[in-house]
Amino acid sequence: MASKPATPVTKAEKRELSNNNFFIVLLLISLVAVGAGILITKGLITSIRHNAKVLTATSAANKQLDANVVSAPQLVSSYQSLSGSTPTILTDALPNTPDFPGLISLLETTGNLSGATYTSMVPDVAVGATVAPATSVPASNGSIPTAQSTNVLAKFTGSYPAMMKLINTLQLSARPIQITAIDISGTGAQITGTLSITTYYQAKATLPFGTESIKGTEVVQ
Repeated sequence: MASKPATPVTKAEKRELSNNNFFIVLLLISLVAVGAGILITKGLITSIRHNAKVLTATSAANKQLDANVVSAPQLVSSYQSLSGSTPTILTDALPNTPDFPGLISLLETTGNLSGATYTSMVPDVAVGATVAPATSVPASNGSIPTAQSTNVLAKFTGSYPAMMKLINTLQLSARPIQITAIDISGTGAQITGTLSITTYYQAKATLPFGTESIKGTEVVQ
């Protein structure tokens, strides 16, 4: 059987096919251009938002810096005032008496927290000296009382690490405690430590009031 001869393509069909290919290519180029434009626009919007946030943060930081510069002299003055009054504040927080019961309670509690056992406390005096009762001497009228010291010997038992922890903890207590000497004897967990402790108290302040006789009548001043 003889094959059918191919139908020749006319010029009009070739022109139409060429136009279709051109439109397809043009459409693809347009889609690529639109996609690129969308990506570029999105990048620009993101960059603009980021720059706006940076500018806002920079402006806020500059305002805070200006405020800090303005308030710096006042802060320095307040700090100097507080620093100068710190010794007075600490002194005013001291007990009015040696408060040995309170000191014993502090030593017992600190010993328990450190793993050591408090055994005793006695006044620390020189050999041959007499022990005078610790009393709080009131300040004179209108004057500010000063801190007074008292010395004691405190004994503890426990291990060496417990003794070291005890010493460090005592020196950080709210009540001022200064350890001036340490005597340790024993070995292992059976160590006996004797601490020479100096602590402080402040006498009560007295108001500058008194009595004066005026025409036979006592008047409080």
